[in-house]
Amino acid sequence: MQMSIILVLASFLWLFAAILLRKWHAVHAGMMMLLLIFDLLFPIYLYATHDWYLRLVTHKELLSFAIWAHLIFVLSLYAVYVLQIISGRKMLQDIEPERETHKMQARAFVVLRVFVFATGALLMESI
Repeated sequence: MQMSIILVLASFLWLFAAILLRKWHAVHAGMMMLLLIFDLLFPIYLYATHDWYLRLVTHKELLSFAIWAHLIFVLSLYAVYVLQIISGRKMLQDIEPERETHKMQARAFVVLRVFVFATGALLMESI
């Protein structure tokens, strides 16, 4: 579990670096795409390194509110990723009104990412 925490915290550092580099559009877009790949592959890493069948089925945690809240936050994060990509592509085509939309979505993205991390931390058995 410690490696999972380190990876997630490193991904937040990466996110904030990408936000700071937003003026360099190609660098920012590349960093965010790498973050998207991390967020898509991280559940696979967790599945590969933890015994989820034991925890979710044997210990009957599958129906817990915390599991479902975490899942909803993760799916919401993926949805905001899609919206951010669409918005970012429009911005690269110099559609100026899209800048404010992208900025508001970025705030939602950061908040959702914090909630995904927080609910994931609540689900940890032990450190």
